[in-house]
Amino acid sequence: MTGTLTIAARELRERSFVFVTAAVMSLVPLIAPVLPSTRSGGPLLVIMVMGSVLAVGLGIALSIVMGGSMVARELAEKRLSFYFSKRVPASAIWFGQVIGAVVTIALCVAVTFTPAFLVAHSEMRTGLSL
Repeated sequence: MTGTLTIAARELRERSFVFVTAAVMSLVPLIAPVLPSTRSGGPLLVIMVMGSVLAVGLGIALSIVMGGSMVARELAEKRLSFYFSKRVPASAIWFGQVIGAVVTIALCVAVTFTPAFLVAHSEMRTGLSL
């Protein structure tokens, strides 16, 4: 279990740049109402839709990229042989990487969506009741 959590923690540390990207993307919905093409809807509606679209898009993109590079990166950096030389079970490697990827994706989606949610919360509540 400790091997799994160690690998998951390493995955989170190595992908910390993704959190910076999510933080920058979280500012886009707050700037979007200023654009001239978004004047038709209310500014809170624009913030809500942009925040939702960016969060879902980032989640899908990260899922594809992390899923595709999970084993390939480890093989290219010759890290898998290091793990096996330390007698880490294959299941611990796999689950550690999956846990790290899932937590990274969930945190990035939350970081991207939270500012839009906090700003447009009242619009979201009235929109859901319709």
